[in-house]
Amino acid sequence: MKYDEAIAIKNANKHLIGTTTPQGYQITDIIIVPVDQDKRNDFLLCYIQNHDARYCLIDYLGDDLEVLGVDTTRVTTDGVLFYNVIQPESVYVS
Repeated sequence: MKYDEAIAIKNANKHLIGTTTPQGYQITDIIIVPVDQDKRNDFLLCYIQNHDARYCLIDYLGDDLEVLGVDTTRVTTDGVLFYNVIQPESVYVS
C-alpha cells in the first residue's frame, strides 16, 4: 500500500495501543514499515536504535508499505520485537 493509505490505517487503529494480542503481548506502538524484507530489516534496526518510526521511514515513503502493531517493551527485556500486521480492512469508515 502507499503511504497515504498506511497513515489512514494507522490513525484508524490507534485505539489498539495498550491492548493485549491473543499471543499475549501488548501493542505499545503502531508503525508503518516497508514490505520488502531487506528494507524492513533496515527500518527495524533503525527503529530499535532510535525509537522514531517516522524518521526511520523517510527513505521508504515511495515503497510498498504495511502497518504493524508492535510491542516495544519486549525489545528491551527480551531483545525481540513482537508485531501483528494490521490489515487494510481494519479501517472502519462511518
